[in-house]
Amino acid sequence: MLRKIVIGAIVVNFLIMLASVVAPTAARFRDNAIADNTSAEYLATCTVDESLEINAKLYRMLPDGSDIDWSTAYDTMDFGTLSAVKDENETTLYMGGNYSYAAVMYPATSGREYDLVFSGETLSGDQGGTIGDGGDGQEGSTQDAYLVTPDYQWQDLLGDDPQGEPPAGASVGLVQRVASANNHVLYTSGSAGFTRAVRAYLGVGGPPESGVVSSWSQGHNGAEGQGTEQEFNEGSAWDLVQPDQTAGDYSGSVTFTLTLS
Repeated sequence: MLRKIVIGAIVVNFLIMLASVVAPTAARFRDNAIADNTSAEYLATCTVDESLEINAKLYRMLPDGSDIDWSTAYDTMDFGTLSAVKDENETTLYMGGNYSYAAVMYPATSGREYDLVFSGETLSGDQGGTIGDGGDGQEGSTQDAYLVTPDYQWQDLLGDDPQGEPPAGASVGLVQRVASANNHVLYTSGSAGFTRAVRAYLGVGGPPESGVVSSWSQGHNGAEGQGTEQEFNEGSAWDLVQPDQTAGDYSGSVTFTLTLS
C-alpha cells in the first residue's frame, strides 16, 4: 500500500506539471482568431497640468553689445566698476559699466493670454545717493543712464527652429527707466498665449550717438526692427553717471513677473 501511494503521488505531480506547460499554449494565435473582427480600438489617455512659469535665464552681452554671450548664465547682474567714457578730446562724457545683461524668458501659461512685466529699484549707494544723482546727491534721480529695453528676436530658437514673427495680437513694450518702472509691460502675448522667447536688456551707460534708444513693436528680424519704432528720447535730459558720482557700492533689485491678461 505504501508503495502504491507514493507512485500515485508521483503521477499526480507529473500531471500537474504537464498542465502548467500546456496551458499557455492555448492562447496562441489561430488562423480563425480574428475571423469576425476587422478592427481593434483602445482608449489612450494622458494628463497635462496647468502651468504658469516664466523660465528665465540671465546672460551677459558681448562687449560690443551686438548679441548675447550664451556661454554662461548668471544669478545676479554685476555691472562692474564704472569707468569714464571720453570723447575725442579726452573729455569725460559719462561713467559706464563694464558689462550689460540680457534676461531671456520663455513664458508658459497653458495657452492663456499673458503679459511679461517688469519692476525695478534705483541703484542705491552704501555711502548714500543713487546712481545718476551726481555730486548734488539729489535722491529720486530719473536715471536715464539705467534702462530696461524689451526685445523679441525672430531668429531665437524654439527647439531647433527660429520662432519667427510674434503671434497675432502680440507686441513688444516700450523702453523704460528702471527707476520708474513699476509693473511695466515688456511683452504681451495676444489671445493665443503662445510660448515665445522674449528678451530684456539692462545696463548702466549713456545713449547712442543719436541720443535715442528704441524698441520695436514686432521685435527684430535679424538686425532690422519690425513694426513700429518706439523711441525713448530724452534729448539733453539724459541723467548720466558723472565723474562726481559719490564713491561706493550701489545695488537694487529688478523683478520680471508673468501675469495672465
